[in-house]
Amino acid sequence: MPLMVGTGTMGSLAMQDTYFKKTAGTFVPSMFVTVPISYFLAGAAEADVRRKKAISKFDNFVRKHPFLTAAGMSGTLSTGMRLIKRAELLSKLDNNSLNVIYNQLIL
Repeated sequence: MPLMVGTGTMGSLAMQDTYFKKTAGTFVPSMFVTVPISYFLAGAAEADVRRKKAISKFDNFVRKHPFLTAAGMSGTLSTGMRLIKRAELLSKLDNNSLNVIYNQLIL
């Protein structure tokens, strides 16, 4: 068991170095976080079902479709990161530039 954990950690660190240094996208790197989380949540929901506990519709969906849930979380995470970067860019602009962008996009 410790050998598997160590190997998984080394592989994860190598993949993080590979993907996080690229600027192409954040979807694949975020899958390294969301897939284990969604499978953990699916396992917890499955354990509750086996103990005859009632679970919510969301928990049942996660239990039945953990990879789809992970893909949705990754998409949400990557979209959120892009919105944060845009907000940082807009906060650095002066008022005249913001007015020009507003007038061209909205009006």
